[in-house]
Amino acid sequence: MAQGRLAVANRKIGISGIVIGLMLLAQACAHPELTRRYHSKENGVREWTVEKGGMNPVRVAVFTMDVPPSEKSLLSQLSPQGQAALIGQLGKRIESLDGFLTKLDAEAPKAKSDVIDRCTFKKRIVFSVVKEDPDPFGCNGLTLADRIQELKVTLDNLTNAKFDSWDKFDTAYETVELGKISRTESSTAELALSISPTIVPVSASPKVSYQKGFAEELPLKQRYIKLSGEIVADKKQAVLRQEGATGIDLTGTFSVDFKIKVVPAESVDWCGVVLIGPYQKEGKAVKPSEVPVDFARVKYPKTAGKVACHLKYDYVIRHVLAKDREIVEGFHDVAFRKGKGKEENVVLVGEDELKIEVYCIGKNKGIPLALGGTGSLFFPTYAAATEFRNWMIDTESTVVGRYRLEIAPQQPLQTGDIKYLKVFPRDLPLEPKDK
Repeated sequence: MAQGRLAVANRKIGISGIVIGLMLLAQACAHPELTRRYHSKENGVREWTVEKGGMNPVRVAVFTMDVPPSEKSLLSQLSPQGQAALIGQLGKRIESLDGFLTKLDAEAPKAKSDVIDRCTFKKRIVFSVVKEDPDPFGCNGLTLADRIQELKVTLDNLTNAKFDSWDKFDTAYETVELGKISRTESSTAELALSISPTIVPVSASPKVSYQKGFAEELPLKQRYIKLSGEIVADKKQAVLRQEGATGIDLTGTFSVDFKIKVVPAESVDWCGVVLIGPYQKEGKAVKPSEVPVDFARVKYPKTAGKVACHLKYDYVIRHVLAKDREIVEGFHDVAFRKGKGKEENVVLVGEDELKIEVYCIGKNKGIPLALGGTGSLFFPTYAAATEFRNWMIDTESTVVGRYRLEIAPQQPLQTGDIKYLKVFPRDLPLEPKDK
């Protein structure tokens, strides 16, 4: 009788082990939503219908600004051998660290050019992507789980200029950490033996236990295109593309730095300017008769029209039809909707920016200071003209380099006239008498 009871108990223990194994196997196959992009998808990609006078669910706004000047030191632009030579020479002459660093940048070689290009504009175009619910109180709007899956922005029909280049030569990729699938399981089964101790004495525990542990971790990652693009259509069109990823909406801002060049050739003119200096060498003032004087030409646009383009954009929305309360996207029943934004005109370079100025020095704006034998004296920047005026006041010099300064044609500048000189802007093109 006792042996029969033990046999029954052993069979029950075996059955329990099988049940536990099946439970572990079932749990290992659970939660496929963590690795799926969606639970179900509507066939095809339908248009997102915008009713007449209605609101588009995706809006792209644009504004432009000048590209901030680079903070890159001139020293870093030299070759390693050039850096070593420059540092070695300056280190022999400078005792303090502050003086050494000042000299390091001041005496780094600067490239000179006889052409100053004012036909090229460096512009940063900032795009702001906004997602808005077109029907917040109805049944045809967005859910909190909806996101922009794809976005293509096009700058088209560029007028009076070309996209010369930009800073997006390579596709920018990102990798999103989707998380980790972690599972740690421990199953314990206990089977009590209902055996009478008076029949079969058992000194061990009257329970049989079964325990199994299991741990697994799977990292999930997805690579997606953050931003890519191309300049096409004879450099009159720029196309930018963004790609979403699991949990990544494309709302927010991004920017692209463009180099925009005014064309065609008949829209360009030239103006001669003077480049004077440096006024010091190795910390000492240069003699007025030895100050370098060079000449350059300013290349500038003479077009009367602004530089503008058309902004167009296409988008695809991942629209959640059901289970939008779930955070994990693998639970969602979805449909993909495509649409187009309203075309807008965007000004990249305004008419005011196309009005290029040079600067002259004189007692009045109508009669600029001149270099004897070369004509009127024009500077490419206000800073250059102001620096030269201050140098004349400090030195009381009426000559620069091998040139005599004239207050008017064939009328030499007198020392007493210097303190009355001022800096004036002159719009291009210059009047024939000033060329």
